[in-house]
Amino acid sequence: MRELEPVVGMHLRAVGPYWAGRGVGFPRAVIVEVTDGLVVLDSTEKGQSQRWSRGNFWTMWEEVPNPVSLEDAVLWFSSTLGPEDREYLLLDKGDFASIQVKIQALRWIRNELGLWEHSRLYVHMWKLGYTHPDDMSRRILEEFIRSGGRGMPETRFDRPDPV
Repeated sequence: MRELEPVVGMHLRAVGPYWAGRGVGFPRAVIVEVTDGLVVLDSTEKGQSQRWSRGNFWTMWEEVPNPVSLEDAVLWFSSTLGPEDREYLLLDKGDFASIQVKIQALRWIRNELGLWEHSRLYVHMWKLGYTHPDDMSRRILEEFIRSGGRGMPETRFDRPDPV
């Protein structure tokens, strides 16, 4: 786990034995204040705040990605893949294994970006007409594939898919 300097606005998730809110009160949070000895977190789910000493902070929390638009999410997803993973996702064999890989990628995107929460990306995607987290992750993967894996989307992001 890397030790980062806590910064206001950084999005976090609980890790280790504290995963899923055990011991921390909530599994995801945003840093709202940093002082010499304390980091103040605000829950992204429950509207609660907690104070943590800077000494043991990174043993319980890690930073999570925080893209704010569809384009940012596609660029983030592209940056997370190695060359082999990128190539495999772009192949469309239509076989069971390829379909399973894409399903796993969709689930990973949804969970890694916290699309079931009301993050800025969730709100942005909702405004584009995607009302379910699975539809949001599907659109991110589709744009990645349309870009040929380069992560530079070729379509417009200010409107939903045409009907």
